[in-house]
Amino acid sequence: MGFLAIFEAGQAWLVSQAGYIRGFLAILAVFMGAVAGRLVSAFLATRRIARITALLYQEGQPELFMEKFAGILAKTPKGTAEYVDGSNKMAYALEALGEFDRAMEIVDGLRPEQLRLHSLSCQALTANQRLRLYLLKGERSLAGEELVLMAGLWQQAKCRAPVLAANLKECVWLGENWLKILMGQKADEQYLRQEIALAKNRIHKGEMLALLGRYLQQQRREDEARELLEEACACGEGLYAGRLAREMLGGSHVLS
Repeated sequence: MGFLAIFEAGQAWLVSQAGYIRGFLAILAVFMGAVAGRLVSAFLATRRIARITALLYQEGQPELFMEKFAGILAKTPKGTAEYVDGSNKMAYALEALGEFDRAMEIVDGLRPEQLRLHSLSCQALTANQRLRLYLLKGERSLAGEELVLMAGLWQQAKCRAPVLAANLKECVWLGENWLKILMGQKADEQYLRQEIALAKNRIHKGEMLALLGRYLQQQRREDEARELLEEACACGEGLYAGRLAREMLGGSHVLS
C-alpha cells in the first residue's frame, strides 16, 4: 500500500471524527508530509508510525502506545517539528491516564516558536495540549490565558494557513465551552452532545461524557447526568475519564 493510499485512508477516518478531535488531529496533518518521511526511514517508518499512533487515537490504549513510541521519540532530534509532534502525542497519552503533571513537564519543555519549519502548526498543537491539561487540572485562570494565546495563533493562521485556522477554531470553541463549565456558566450543550455522538476516539469521548455530566449536575439534572456518567465509566474504563466519572457518580467530585 503506497503513501497516497495511507494518506487517503487516514483522511477518510479523520472526516468521521467529532468536530473538535478532527480539528486537533488535523493540526498534526498540516505538516504530516514533511514529518513522516524524516522520522526514521520514509515509507516503512510512515507505516510503523501510523500503526503505533492508531493505538492512541483510534484504539484508546495510551500505555501500549507509550511503550512502543518512547524509543522512537528518543531517537528523534530535538528542535524539530517531529520531536514537537511526538512529544505532544506522549503528553496526550499521559493526559488520558490522568498523569497531568508529567504531561505538562513534556509540553513545557517544548519551544515550537523557535522552529525554522512548521512553527505555527507546532505552536498551535502545543498550546492546545497545554490548554487541555489546564482544563483537566481545573486551572481556570491559566486556561483562560492559553485561550487568549490560541486566539492569537488563530488570527495568524487566518492569513497564513487557512486550513490550520479552521482547525484551531474548533479547538478554541471547545476550550471556551469547557472553561465555561468549570466556571459554572452556561455552555453550548448541543455542541458537546454532538462531540460525544460523533467521537470515535474513546479518550476524547470519555472526557466529553464526563464534562457534560458535570454540566448537567450543575444544572441539577441528576438523572440525565447519571446516564452520561455511567456511559463515561464504560467508555473510559482504565482511563482518567472513567475514574473521574465514577467519582462524580459517588458524589465525591467537587463541581465548583
